[in-house]
Amino acid sequence: MSWTQSEARRRKRRYEEYHYERHALKPGNLFPVSHGSRSADVNTADEIDRVDSRPSFVIMIYPGPLGIPDVLPANAPPAFLLSANDDECCSPPVMKLLQRYRDAKIPVEAHIYAHGSHAFNMGNRSKLVSIKGWPQRLADWLADNHLLDVR
Repeated sequence: MSWTQSEARRRKRRYEEYHYERHALKPGNLFPVSHGSRSADVNTADEIDRVDSRPSFVIMIYPGPLGIPDVLPANAPPAFLLSANDDECCSPPVMKLLQRYRDAKIPVEAHIYAHGSHAFNMGNRSKLVSIKGWPQRLADWLADNHLLDVR
């Protein structure tokens, strides 16, 4: 099992234990997602391994070009993709991922801003109104898809 699968399970378990909002958007609650996340193993002695490591959704902000699968698995989580068109590194992967999600018929939303370059973070330092507003686009996507609803 990869570190990210173990970490995903550990965090999900803590959410359940302390009744946290599972998808609260705080930096400490976001974690990397590995390909090939596994289902929970209900027969294991390790309580962490009994928690499914598949994320409920993924947020990819200027994703790099490495690790883009040729085909997405049928159970891939919905995705929010974002980059700036003038980011030579990360706008092509957004376009590739968008097409992979479309081909797999898995929900996806992509935003490619005309300007902003790379590493615009939460947009606070940018002079561009569109870049300053991207966190709200993410919040809208999460709300529209009921991804933060308490289950």
